[in-house]
Amino acid sequence: MEQERTREFQAALESMDRAGVAAMVRGLTRPCYESQVLEVAFPGLEVLSCSALTLYRSHFLLFHELYRLQETLDREGIYLHIHCMRILPVRYPGPDRCRHFEESLMRFCEAICPAGESLCDLHRRQCPDGQLDALSARWFYLDVANFFQLDEETAEAFLNGAWEILHHHRDLRRAFETLGLPETADPGAVKTRFRELARRYHPDLGAAEAGRFVDINRAYTLLMRVLPRLRLKPTSPAVPSSGRA
Repeated sequence: MEQERTREFQAALESMDRAGVAAMVRGLTRPCYESQVLEVAFPGLEVLSCSALTLYRSHFLLFHELYRLQETLDREGIYLHIHCMRILPVRYPGPDRCRHFEESLMRFCEAICPAGESLCDLHRRQCPDGQLDALSARWFYLDVANFFQLDEETAEAFLNGAWEILHHHRDLRRAFETLGLPETADPGAVKTRFRELARRYHPDLGAAEAGRFVDINRAYTLLMRVLPRLRLKPTSPAVPSSGRA
């Protein structure tokens, strides 16, 4: 049974354009959405009409491949950040520079570290819970058994808010732009920005017309429906040191 599933998984993996995914990811200069990479990985995939199970398995295969690519890039001195809303390769900092990766800025801290350490004093004192989350996600997608664990009903529950990311990444990007926020902004930043713009553009508070506020409110509503379900955080944990510059 296990050998049969291994063969089935390998066949599914071979159906993906792995070379195309690697080429796209290596060429990224700004964060991209998972849905954009899925279009390369599975050109015939109809995200809007396929079943939840098909979408889950396509998502799983892509993330499995991305975590394998992460291992390859690590040997080249490059960290691959993997998230459904932000995939980006970032070169590791030089020796004696902090390797805490700040997701909100999509860069490493790079502060000077004590000799022999990979984190600065500040980040060495911290122990972000997110580090365990990141390790757990990595091994979830590297465990082939998880490809077969879900049925149609549980697959839809697993995808949850990620459905909206896959279906509407252009709308989400436009929503961030409407609020004047980076795509790494967390729900707290979205709320703060909405309050600022509402005071300026709400027609009940003296704005000349409601059109601008309608756009702002629509963007805010979409982001606050999706972001909390993804449990986005303003920063990411320290990236384990590979021992490479």
